[in-house]
Amino acid sequence: MIEGKKIYLSAVEKEDLSQLLKWRNDPNNRRFYREYRELNLQQQLKWWEERCCNDDSWNYFTIRLKQSEKMIGYCGLTYVDKINKSAESAFEIGDVKYRTKEMILDVLETKLRYGFENMNLNRIWIEAFNDKFYCIDNWTLDSYYEKLGFKNEGQKRDVAFKNGRYVSSNIYACLKEEWEPKC
Repeated sequence: MIEGKKIYLSAVEKEDLSQLLKWRNDPNNRRFYREYRELNLQQQLKWWEERCCNDDSWNYFTIRLKQSEKMIGYCGLTYVDKINKSAESAFEIGDVKYRTKEMILDVLETKLRYGFENMNLNRIWIEAFNDKFYCIDNWTLDSYYEKLGFKNEGQKRDVAFKNGRYVSSNIYACLKEEWEPKC
């Protein structure tokens, strides 16, 4: 278990897959992903078996509330490069009641701490579509990343076709030497 202030991260279990699939297939969530199609339970099971159970470069977790153990989302450090000590960050708070500034910062901070301190990563990066879909209390995702020490490294132009048009994405990264717990 990886503890944050109000949440903890735990391994994805087979019994979690149906809820993850519901969140994954929700069109309001899918707009943040590279994957454009709906998945079925067999595909979700294959992902879990191949990535979560058998791929050392893929560290995925459920996000659970400390107080009740309720699962509210999932996150991961993926494409872990052990030689260059880098990984991509991903997260989704699937239960919309918990998409708050405080909860998002807790999830991101907990994952960064785990990546830098436990996995000994040097660089954690994230790709965020430029559309301002994910806005909580007038904060967009890039606001969260910048608060935690991520730097904008550049833009990938017209990287995905979303909502009938091409959108670009920004690449943000945080280096271990730049990171200090903020929350």
